[in-house]
Amino acid sequence: MKRFGTSSGTEIDKEIEDLTPQNTVKTHKYVWKQFTEFCEWRNYKLCAQTSEEQLASILKDWAFNMKRADGTEYKESAVKTIWNISDKLVQKKFYEEFNRETNPFRGLIFEEF
Repeated sequence: MKRFGTSSGTEIDKEIEDLTPQNTVKTHKYVWKQFTEFCEWRNYKLCAQTSEEQLASILKDWAFNMKRADGTEYKESAVKTIWNISDKLVQKKFYEEFNRETNPFRGLIFEEF
């Protein structure tokens, strides 16, 4: 028996994905769908040229204007959860699609919080 395994990066990624609870996967898909619909509605484009300040502004706008499908307000805890998931998904998108690490929360727009 060998001490260390020989699994490739793709095998490891698949195993991690398989271990992710289905509720988490569904929640992330739901939040991403809502966020992208919001971006389309506001004519926001998430592309390689989008700056950290623009991302921060988009996420701030999203946090203050997100509502349920019937137009009612979310509870504060739900807004925070959805906002944090949105941020992580935006970071993932920029890293995977544009090979760019982002952290919109370190921008000047969030210093007031």
